Amino acid sequence: MTRQWLADYDFPEPSRVYYCDQSLYQKYLNAYQLAGSEPTIMIDDLALKMMQAFAALMKYRYPIAKAIRTRLALYAFGHEQSPAWPLKVALFPVWPLPNWAQFGMLIGAEMASWEVCDGTGFISCI
Repeated sequence: MTRQWLADYDFPEPSRVYYCDQSLYQKYLNAYQLAGSEPTIMIDDLALKMMQAFAALMKYRYPIAKAIRTRLALYAFGHEQSPAWPLKVALFPVWPLPNWAQFGMLIGAEMASWEVCDGTGFISCI
């Protein structure tokens, strides 16, 4: 994933995005380390797999999963509707994000004041 790709798809401020190149499971561990106690928004086109990976985090790293669950949200990029949770219970909110224009409408005004790379407020993992 490149910043140019984000720019090509009209992502607001692609230069201010933190990238997670690791496994899906590792993305949550990175979010936990970088965000501290701040709310964390993750964006991924593999939303269902991210949801499944969180179940693995619950199994193997429960204290971390418990710590981030209440302040975590996932935007399902490229989805018109939110994917259904593969578990009996929704562990955190998952919202559809058909395109970057929708993202700008959802949180665009707030994003200007968010710090990205130091982990205080917004982490985007694609």
